[in-house]
Amino acid sequence: MKYGWLFLLCLSTLCGRAQDKGSSGLYRTAVAGVIINGGKQAGCGFVVGVTRDSLYIVTAHHVVRIANTHVAEKIEVQLAGGEKFPARVLHTFTERSQETDIALLGVAYAGYGKPAYCSINNPAPGFDVYFLKGEERIKTPADEPGSIERWEDDDHQLYSIYLPEIKEGDSGSALFTREGIAGMVINTADVYARVLNINYVKQVVEKWGGNYWQLCAVDGAPPDGK
Repeated sequence: MKYGWLFLLCLSTLCGRAQDKGSSGLYRTAVAGVIINGGKQAGCGFVVGVTRDSLYIVTAHHVVRIANTHVAEKIEVQLAGGEKFPARVLHTFTERSQETDIALLGVAYAGYGKPAYCSINNPAPGFDVYFLKGEERIKTPADEPGSIERWEDDDHQLYSIYLPEIKEGDSGSALFTREGIAGMVINTADVYARVLNINYVKQVVEKWGGNYWQLCAVDGAPPDGK
């Protein structure tokens, strides 16, 4: 299958990967692997804002916690070029245990380009979602897209997806439709996962102030325009 749209690329063998046929570099530079205490990558995050000397990266709060009790003493992010940089936790938000947990990381980095991808205003059941996997840095497309299955709450903050390639270790990764980011993976179970609506993630980050969130926003389109 050939994809004619842009996708985001996570860096480790455990993270969701995305690409497009021609300009995937646009997204690759915006995603980071999250490493705690000098060990293996614990999850992913994605850049939501840039200043002259800093990057702001959103991930799941439990990605940067040890045994779900306390924040790791050492946190690093690995960018698309393979470079690792120290990161610090600026803000956290946890509600419903691990089903609504968000962390904002700050990274000292000068000259980084502003994110060029957008978030989706209207993710909903029936939307196709995409997620590519990789083993040992070899990009391998998933055989088929997944789909948003249903809302998990009345406030439309959390939804479940079916996605054959997803597995443990993908927390904090961005989930995509053809138009942009639809959510952040929060937990996984076999071929299913729960995902925070990207609009809810945005609301939480914007409440922290600081002009952290700088992503554009567009309307997504369900399959066949329905």
